[in-house]
Amino acid sequence: MTLATLQLDPEQIVRQYYQLLNDKQPEKAAPLLADDVVRIGVVQPDEPPQLTQGKEQLLARVRRMIEDNGSAIVNNLRVDGDTVTCFVQISTDTGRREGVAPLEETAEFLIQEGKIKSYRVVSTPESAAKLKALG
Repeated sequence: MTLATLQLDPEQIVRQYYQLLNDKQPEKAAPLLADDVVRIGVVQPDEPPQLTQGKEQLLARVRRMIEDNGSAIVNNLRVDGDTVTCFVQISTDTGRREGVAPLEETAEFLIQEGKIKSYRVVSTPESAAKLKALG
């Protein structure tokens, strides 16, 4: 049975997504994503959000993180209908070299028809300050 044939609840979809990223298998995460998925990244509260639109762009972003030896630790998952929120710590080799790893963010996923339709990640004030200090 493949991920495409499983009926996962919203929390399981988010957990599986991060697990596949940590397992460095982004292609296996593709069935969890809507074709028109949107990732909204808010790093600095006074700057416009960074948008990643569409499955291919998002998978390319994930591949870059994996190539940088990226990993994610997910905690405090909460489900409210089709919305899943969680706290995530992201580490990459670049972040480790620059002394900012792990970066912390909150994430809010919208799950529709068994797929991630969109998700918004917002850096914690502490992580935003670390990144701002880098220039």
